[in-house]
Amino acid sequence: MHPRFRTWLAATATLAVAAVGVGTFLIARSGTAQVQLVTVPGRDTVELTIYRSEDLTFAKEQRNITLREGSNLIQFSWAGTRIDPTSAQLKSVSDPANVQVLEAIYPKNLENAILWRVESTTAGAHVVEVSYFIQGLTWRADYMAYVNGRETQLRLQGAFTVGNSSGEDYEGATARLVVGDIHLVPAPQLREMLRQEGGRRAAKGARRYAGYAADAQVLGDRVGAGQSLAEYYMYTIAGENTVDSGWTKKVTAFDTPDVPVEVVYRYEPGQNVVRRLYTFTNDPDHALGVEPLPAGEVRVFMVDDAGQVSFIGQNSIEFSPVSKEIKLDLGPELAVEVERSQMDFARMNLAYNDDGDVSHFDTEEEMRIEARNFRPESVRLEIPERINGQWEMLNSTEEFEPKDANTIQYTLDIGPGETKTITYRVRHLGR
Repeated sequence: MHPRFRTWLAATATLAVAAVGVGTFLIARSGTAQVQLVTVPGRDTVELTIYRSEDLTFAKEQRNITLREGSNLIQFSWAGTRIDPTSAQLKSVSDPANVQVLEAIYPKNLENAILWRVESTTAGAHVVEVSYFIQGLTWRADYMAYVNGRETQLRLQGAFTVGNSSGEDYEGATARLVVGDIHLVPAPQLREMLRQEGGRRAAKGARRYAGYAADAQVLGDRVGAGQSLAEYYMYTIAGENTVDSGWTKKVTAFDTPDVPVEVVYRYEPGQNVVRRLYTFTNDPDHALGVEPLPAGEVRVFMVDDAGQVSFIGQNSIEFSPVSKEIKLDLGPELAVEVERSQMDFARMNLAYNDDGDVSHFDTEEEMRIEARNFRPESVRLEIPERINGQWEMLNSTEEFEPKDANTIQYTLDIGPGETKTITYRVRHLGR
């Protein structure tokens, strides 16, 4: 992650984890003795992978526990949180070759809890990783753009806002924010699967569904800061801040003071209006280009020579990879006008079928575009033209740029008080 993306997120632990010997557990169930639960210290580390496209977060946390040689039961509970129990998994970090998770049990007498039966060939302290999906954590990107009075440079600030309604408090966490769509088993399908399997068999279903958690973990292991995988992009942010359940927290991600900006005016044919745009590119030439910019809302302000700040518009930007041009739409510009007129239309090259009906013809049309600038300074005006069907340009008074198979664009520099006229003639084939 680029250093401009600051440290910011974090987490606390409320999930109960305990280890007991399986023999003790069986004695407790018969009522002849009380189970002595060995309470494990709070989690040492936690990592959150928050997906933007779904209400879904993949959490991985490490804890230190003491295991006996042989069989152990480890209890994991989640009362009051939005954890998906079918996704919870346990694995050894410190000694995976000698610690094996044999099964997951969902006891009737323990609500919101799992008992993992673990076989260990050695006794003593172990580090284990607990992972699960949880809902209620969300994130978004927001931007503030401050343009100077001459409209030549802007200061761009980016921030991440994280909301937590999961029921779980988090502190001291590393957060990874993911852009991209993910495929999920539909929730109704999952609930029906668990209902049908029921009881201890639900543990098998849980392990089967937990494969999605494993997939997410593989994704997390393979994708680091500033890297992309398939359609995903992940931002990694380490920090020691706190986002408790019920909190929303906004933290500055970057602050770039001198981004060169250009003012462009663009005609929208369907709306018959000219819109005013600030344009810049996410690249090093514009003091950016370190990594993609997430989609988000941009609030635009103007700062005059006296330092007075005025709000001039709000816009949204799409996910912007490095080298992508960004256009901030500031709304209609009434001092720049465009008028389109059809000057000529004709049919030609008629062909007839055996019944004497017209079966084929070409058409030609001549268009005139008048662009007027009533502003006291020169403007750059983009004028896209939609040309349907198969066509060929016969003549044009100005150069144009093909944008796609059916769109061309004229770009004009028009002085203050000046009017420029474009005429072109196009032939439509096979109408």
